[in-house]
Amino acid sequence: MKRLAFMIFCILSTLATNAQPYRSTQEIQSDSVRRVRYKQTVNKIFKEDELFVLFYLNLALVVDPIQDSQIVETITTENPWESLTKYLNGKSNIYFCPSGNQLNVAIEYMPCPIDKDILMSDRYGMYRLSSPEELFKNRGEGFRQRKHKAVVFGGLKYDEMSEPQKDNLLAFRGKREAVNGYEYLRSTYEEAIYIDSIFRKNGIETALLTGKNGTEESFEQIHNSHADILHIASHGEYNPDKDNLESSSLQEWMMSHSWLALSGADKDAANGGNDGRLTAYEISQTDLTGVNLVVLSACDTGLGDVKENDVYGLLKGFKKAGAGTMLVSLSEVNDTVTGLMMKRFYDNLFRGDNPRRALENAQRYIRLHGNGQFNKPEYWASFILTDDLDRNIGSKVSDTIKESFLSDIINSEYIYSENALFPNWELVRKNLKKDDVVLRIFPYQRHGDIEYVTMIGDVANGRCQILRLFLENDAFEKTRKRRMRPDDINLDTTNILLWNRILPLVKSKKRFFIQAAGLFNNLPIESSPKVVNKYQIYRITSLESLKSRNKNTISSAVLYGGLSYDSEKEYEFNYDTTPEELTRGSVVGVHYLYGTLQETENIAELFSQMNINVAFFHDEYGTEASFKKLSNKPVQIIHLATHAFGIDFNITNKDLHFLLFGEQKNSIQDHLLCFSGLCMSGFNNYIKGNPLETDNNGILSGDEISHMNLNSVELVTLSACGTAKEQQEKILTDEPWNLIKSFKLAGVKSFLASLWDVSDEATCYLMIEFYKNWITKNMTKHDALELAKQTVQSHKEKGWDAPKYWAAFVLLDALE
Repeated sequence: MKRLAFMIFCILSTLATNAQPYRSTQEIQSDSVRRVRYKQTVNKIFKEDELFVLFYLNLALVVDPIQDSQIVETITTENPWESLTKYLNGKSNIYFCPSGNQLNVAIEYMPCPIDKDILMSDRYGMYRLSSPEELFKNRGEGFRQRKHKAVVFGGLKYDEMSEPQKDNLLAFRGKREAVNGYEYLRSTYEEAIYIDSIFRKNGIETALLTGKNGTEESFEQIHNSHADILHIASHGEYNPDKDNLESSSLQEWMMSHSWLALSGADKDAANGGNDGRLTAYEISQTDLTGVNLVVLSACDTGLGDVKENDVYGLLKGFKKAGAGTMLVSLSEVNDTVTGLMMKRFYDNLFRGDNPRRALENAQRYIRLHGNGQFNKPEYWASFILTDDLDRNIGSKVSDTIKESFLSDIINSEYIYSENALFPNWELVRKNLKKDDVVLRIFPYQRHGDIEYVTMIGDVANGRCQILRLFLENDAFEKTRKRRMRPDDINLDTTNILLWNRILPLVKSKKRFFIQAAGLFNNLPIESSPKVVNKYQIYRITSLESLKSRNKNTISSAVLYGGLSYDSEKEYEFNYDTTPEELTRGSVVGVHYLYGTLQETENIAELFSQMNINVAFFHDEYGTEASFKKLSNKPVQIIHLATHAFGIDFNITNKDLHFLLFGEQKNSIQDHLLCFSGLCMSGFNNYIKGNPLETDNNGILSGDEISHMNLNSVELVTLSACGTAKEQQEKILTDEPWNLIKSFKLAGVKSFLASLWDVSDEATCYLMIEFYKNWITKNMTKHDALELAKQTVQSHKEKGWDAPKYWAAFVLLDALE
């Protein structure tokens, strides 16, 4: 917010000495029960010398058996372990799920903060997991005791001219020359022959596929072979510019950027789809549930498009196919050195090492090989192992303990939400009309940059087209930052970034359903001159919102407005006598909002005229405690006219965080949601250091809202500043961690909210007009809002024709 610097100064200077945490007896008892449950759950899973870390965005959820609760920590350095130093002492094993950039970086090989002369992997057993559920897959112990079957690819011929020629010490297993195609990799042939001999010496039935035989067709037969070990030595590529623009889902599109080169990969013509390029998506459509170990001895096999806590590349493809432990690379790898390391890896494996120790010992061998000529990390640190455990944690854990860990302790359903991210397009089509278009605007990470693309779903023909928009760091982003100030809103920005590209592709369409993520979340895309009054634009929070919904009769409403933020009422402000323009977004020393009283009084009267039961909270009665009592009540409309706040959760000042929100949160979800909220009656008492009690301190934060039950609520109107705004500049989540997210988790069906700071007076007028159009004139919510905006614009004498006075308000999930 514009006043954030002033807020920090005021809070830290005036409250540091007198702000105290107020906690009820009920809260203390609840904490005690939670700590007991935490201990009971965690001690069944981990030993005292073990640690579990779930990374998400710039946060880490730490689960330590010797603590009383899980703890959320902020990551402040490139090496995440430096921010977690205090938890590392006395630990032997660390299980971790990486996030964002960490997915494409070997953080297990970063310097140990306790002893920077050694690596984390040299001091601890480092166990990378693709998801928390992998803890319970029973992949540990007894690898050597199992009876194995194997399939080995290597020494592949990519065209008719490929021949095993002399060694090329500079050859890499990933680069493809535009003219010459894939270079033959001599070391992959020697590697495959050596591994085949090791398997056979150990009584393992092996299918060795070299030359022309390592085709896509042969890969598709792996399931029928009942093999449990798969080794592929070849070229691997991750190229985010190589598109399959006719993908049926964004998942398919992302996973088409990564592939393995198999026999015949340089052929020009495809044979029934088997073109020699085995993409991650093609792999994901196969059945590899019996394969316990996959080794991808090639370049970039662990890279891919990054989305939140997942990387959509070859690793994802094999995991979706059902594969277990994966050995993959995070960069280009040298052909000769990789061959040496892989031979040693299997030597170690059949001498008794489990896969993790076998890799560590093979890497150590390479670092010391040839008087240390391969000691540089580029030769050995590219390869990582994921989803391999030394012991079968899951075999000793009941389903109840497992569920408690995944849901109560780490809330994995909110962090790993693939179904919400990539729903099936055909299921979406069923609930729409032929002249509808679905736009799914999507930020993802490619080689460290954030790119925006959109999926254009044409309901009539079922065609799903992917369109690249831009990289966030390019000139469009600089233009957006300059133009999107609340006092200088330029609607042409949405034309430049979106509509000029989209509209020529969807001629004759009438309705657009848009899931706008990232920076697009903050743009008034429905108010662009290109589309306003020409198309029906519906914002949705997820494609799941497109499920059919019945229109319900409104019979009850709750209104909050004209709130008193101080012990003493301050009603002296009046728009007729005071020229100062107030907004509804201040956090420190909030002003009384005269417009909110006028707004809610008029809306209450409208509801009464339509025989809608109304509960109206104003003055000192609009408390946080009164709002929390709405949980489980049969209310259909909630209207909140007050101040709102949203703060970038990248702040690392713990004193500020404590003073604003109390003690540290014990879940990532609560931590992220508590950075936005609403100011209720008595808010200034808290700022002055005199709150009533914890449950009624005047701050209704997002995490408190998310724990309520508001399943009966059809519409929440957040008549305040920035209530739908994405606070973070660079973020990859599809749904912002803001007030909309909080109310959605509480069960609310649709929302009317704002994208920036809004005028108290103009907003009062807009809201009255909206409800008048919707309730008394029986218009749809969308038509009612558009007409209300036009009415506000007509007051040119007040300057309200400027977009900043009306374009901020948007509807989400308001489908009728």
